[in-house]
Amino acid sequence: MRERLQIVFLLFILPLISSLSNAQQDSIYILDNVIAIVGDEIILKSELEESKIQFRQEGIRLDSDPECFILGSLLSEKVFLHQAKLDTIEVSDAMIEGELNRRIAMFTQQIGSEQALEDYFGKSVREIKDDFRQPMKNQMIIQEVQNTVTMDVNVTPSDVLSYFNSIPEDSLPLINTHVEFAQIVIFPIENPVEIELVKQRLRGFIQEVREGEDFATLAVLYSEDPGSASKGGDLGMVPRGTMVPEFDEVAFQLSNGELSGVFQTEFGYHIMQMVERRGEQYHARHILLKPSVSSESMLQAKNKLIEVKTSLGTDTLDWYTAVLKYSQDEKSYNNEGLVVNLMTGTPRFELSQLDPQAFVAIENMDVGDIEGPILYQTREGKEGYRLIKLTKRIEPHRANLVDDYQILQESATSSAKQEATLNWIIGKINETYIFISPKYDDCVWDLNWHKNKAN
Repeated sequence: MRERLQIVFLLFILPLISSLSNAQQDSIYILDNVIAIVGDEIILKSELEESKIQFRQEGIRLDSDPECFILGSLLSEKVFLHQAKLDTIEVSDAMIEGELNRRIAMFTQQIGSEQALEDYFGKSVREIKDDFRQPMKNQMIIQEVQNTVTMDVNVTPSDVLSYFNSIPEDSLPLINTHVEFAQIVIFPIENPVEIELVKQRLRGFIQEVREGEDFATLAVLYSEDPGSASKGGDLGMVPRGTMVPEFDEVAFQLSNGELSGVFQTEFGYHIMQMVERRGEQYHARHILLKPSVSSESMLQAKNKLIEVKTSLGTDTLDWYTAVLKYSQDEKSYNNEGLVVNLMTGTPRFELSQLDPQAFVAIENMDVGDIEGPILYQTREGKEGYRLIKLTKRIEPHRANLVDDYQILQESATSSAKQEATLNWIIGKINETYIFISPKYDDCVWDLNWHKNKAN
């Protein structure tokens, strides 16, 4: 309904806007429920009401008039969307689909499972994605425009110092306890017999599908991928780069309906059925099996780490040499075992960001202590053992330039980008047609949205 109103309005009403009187504009507002126009972007009353509902659901309380505040936010969004059309800034369907998949994966991880996510929204994952698709597209377009506006914004060390000095001491942000830690990881040796058994089972599934068995049914019954097994192994339409490279490589060699052979990724061993390929996107199903690891192999990995820890304790082996000689964690191997926080791209973790096993170990450790062996599971589900060494602990404090320079640099950069964006919006307001229903004449905004009020 909203899209139809937009099309009708743009095709038949917009060319006449410049010659309409205020009375005529108010008639349009009543007729089409249009409460504001920015360039060729319109804001409907229903859009405002939907945003108000979202604010209430998220428990956001506003000191100012909620309706005016939200309308001001919508006006800013429309400035970006209008300018994106003028500058022909677009985002591809593949980019939107990839971001949707990333968000759904993040929500699923936070809530526990896809079923829990569907129960929360009362919709299937596909329906949730459909609801988010247009808002996500708008958000990504706005981000592209903002990136263009702020691409030349940089802060120097003197800018960071000036930013820090501009903050009253009692207003400096409070920094929670942060830690940095390193690890040595050993995984159990996979049994070649178990690997061959997994491959044989997958080859058997391929034969069953060729003889008429339903691939999705086999995935439900046997796949060890918790994210897709209940959906018949269905991964939905994803763009290149969403999956690990080995998975993409196989996918783009398959035609619609074709089956792959057995192939390996860091998650285990797979077979794939291509549902549809569309440019740089594909829709596939897969079955994942993981070779079982014996308790004996796990114990051997644990005992090896006990030996390593003992050697570290007697000064016959230093930590750096031990990492290079024994650790099987590719992500930290070349950095003395130092673990990087994927949320920030730095080695600093708040305690709440640690996985449960690391949290229990590190909470009461002193700098330099080594704990373990501790059971460890990678993000891909691979299990092993690790030693953890606490390399740094920063106690709670107010931000300072010595311990928190990077945080302050990021804040200073963000502040500079916000200022550049604000100045850009002010400039666009002055050169863009803006109509706001007289109903909102009493709204007080920091930006001069009422610039045409007297006309």
